Amino acid sequence: DAAAVLDLDSEQVDIIRRLGIKVFYGDATRVELLHAAGAAHAKLIVIAIDDEKKSVALAETVQKHFPHLKIFARAVGRVHAYEYQKRGIQTFYRETLGSSLDLGVDAMRALGVDAAQAQRAARLFKEHDERSVRELAQYWEDDDAYFQNARQHIEAFERMFASDAPALPARTETPPL
Repeated sequence: DAAAVLDLDSEQVDIIRRLGIKVFYGDATRVELLHAAGAAHAKLIVIAIDDEKKSVALAETVQKHFPHLKIFARAVGRVHAYEYQKRGIQTFYRETLGSSLDLGVDAMRALGVDAAQAQRAARLFKEHDERSVRELAQYWEDDDAYFQNARQHIEAFERMFASDAPALPARTETPPL
């Protein structure tokens, strides 16, 4: 089965169409457009809309009208991920997490940390952060409980890094800011 793209940007639609990809112009939250694109027979939908509210609205529309579809969603950040989880969507990908981890690895490398150690630190951070975003979602709408539990996650993270991180190599010059 071929993939179909739904987009509100007419220039993007023209480019995608010229590439020979099946594309539909319009608001993906419209049930009739989802039907036209083949949602009734699709296996999954990938939601990658920049507008957080619109992407959550699309997820809700899909859940209501096409409950058989598996939803894979891009989340702008942690709060957006909480909104998906509140709706039972567990296959979300935070868009800034990967680039932030890459930046962190490169910064550690610039400070003299071994490549393998920097990669391990990034992997440990990602594992901890992914657990954290899933566990803290349940407290998001209760400020006191959220911040109490968030502090516990931060303390656990700091303990994990303190016990796992090897000492940074001695530096003679001033590290970059």
